[in-house]
Amino acid sequence: MGLENKQSKKKKVTVNDIAKAVGMSASTVSRALSNHPKISSSTKDVVHKTAKKLGYFAGNSGYMQSGQTKTIIILVDHTQIHSAQTFVKAVQDALEKQDLQVLIKYLTDDDATSLKSLRQLSKFDTAGFISLLNDKRHLTQLSKLSTDYNIPLVVVNNANVESEPIIISPDIFNGMMLILRHLLRVRAVHPVLISNPDFVYAEALNDAFIEVADTFENKFEYYTLRVQNSYKELKFEIEQILKKHPETDAFITYNYDTALQLHYLLTSKHIKIPEDIKIVSFGDEDGQVYIFPKITSISYSLTEMGQTAAQQILNFIEKKSINNNLFIKPTKLIIRSSTMGI
Repeated sequence: MGLENKQSKKKKVTVNDIAKAVGMSASTVSRALSNHPKISSSTKDVVHKTAKKLGYFAGNSGYMQSGQTKTIIILVDHTQIHSAQTFVKAVQDALEKQDLQVLIKYLTDDDATSLKSLRQLSKFDTAGFISLLNDKRHLTQLSKLSTDYNIPLVVVNNANVESEPIIISPDIFNGMMLILRHLLRVRAVHPVLISNPDFVYAEALNDAFIEVADTFENKFEYYTLRVQNSYKELKFEIEQILKKHPETDAFITYNYDTALQLHYLLTSKHIKIPEDIKIVSFGDEDGQVYIFPKITSISYSLTEMGQTAAQQILNFIEKKSINNNLFIKPTKLIIRSSTMGI
């Protein structure tokens, strides 16, 4: 009995343990275990032999064991409960046809507690993670979890994470080009981009904004504003930018929720939209029935992203070669009254 208890408490082998044993990075080991095409055969042989010697396959790689119901976990920020429904449905429709169980996990701001429970799930029958997370902290920890337990990860957003997962991203550059061309047509030439440093594609959005604005040969005088997900902070920063730059005539927000907060803030200060200031959101939301003017937005298909995510997870499970790690999805501009010309 004592022997059984001792064995049951034996520490389970992780990818990090294998990495230390073979003198490689955890991400390289993870890709080798997944038979990634960019990893050499000799490296794969060393990793697989070491993994077997350490008892990794017997104790950890639950998604590779036969006879178990495979579960795909979709990770969603708690703020996305409504907006993620289209994406989740597309994933469910595709995977449940393949007899895969789909579990949706909403992560709260208390990411330590959320990821602790997720770590417990990952030890059993998890066949893959699909991340719709927008918070960099959550995504970083999920990436480590994916690497530690050699569980495939598909990230729906433009982000660089250690395990080099499949990334599915809206075409940020094209979206920004569409926004600035439209603002130029309606004579809004002093735009401000509002982004959040914790947002997974904040850097990509900032880079695209500056790069695209510069292609218009000094027709724009622009500024960038970084704000955490707080209405109080947004209010303070907007008041400061309008005081320093009263010529500001347009705001571009990094997501739709921030556009709504901005809409409320400006109208409460008796600033007219679109006469005084125009608003564009990078990201769209259906059913803008409670506000006026309605917000011009960059839209992209969450259904198509969900279908692509599901297919990539299936490729991992079926051990198909992964030839492409990045999928860029088309963006389009939906013009509404928040940017109408005067």
